Amino acid sequence: GKDFYYRICAEMDSGNISAYSKAEMGFTKTEGAPEPPTEVRLENGRGTSGTELVIKWNKDSVSCDDGKILTFNIFRTSNIDSSFTTVFTNLPGTTDTKIDNTNIVPGVFYTYYIQSVVEKDGVKVKSELSPATEEATGFLLSPPASLDIEDTASDGDVLLKWTPAIGEGSPYNNEYTYRIFYDN
Repeated sequence: GKDFYYRICAEMDSGNISAYSKAEMGFTKTEGAPEPPTEVRLENGRGTSGTELVIKWNKDSVSCDDGKILTFNIFRTSNIDSSFTTVFTNLPGTTDTKIDNTNIVPGVFYTYYIQSVVEKDGVKVKSELSPATEEATGFLLSPPASLDIEDTASDGDVLLKWTPAIGEGSPYNNEYTYRIFYDN
């Protein structure tokens, strides 16, 4: 029932120590802890918005005995940083949808995890995190990651090459068209 944090550093034989890594969070599961919610997924999160991701879960899959208060915590990781980021805490047990628009950026894949917490008489007991699933992973509508311009043999013509925006092709199969803007 306790949270704990780990950091690690490298130490040489001479005793020199590197900087510390980012902290990683964990916790010890207590007897009577609830299960995490099921069906965690992104309702709006496969390049359908440029500003927010909508997380949904099955709140009814978590049983809570009478007299206990149920809340949820939401965490996320990204393909840039595998550390768990706390996104929301103490969401009421009646909640099954939450919009995340905090510190998320285009061009990054995010995976969301939900934790159930039950409280009785001031004592909180936490579930493990919901499993990482394809349904709980998403991204904002993003521009291509790179654009290269090459001169051609023809006067005044240029060749534009870019990487597809994330989500184009398998497994998301978004079909994008691209608008090209120029200025002199």
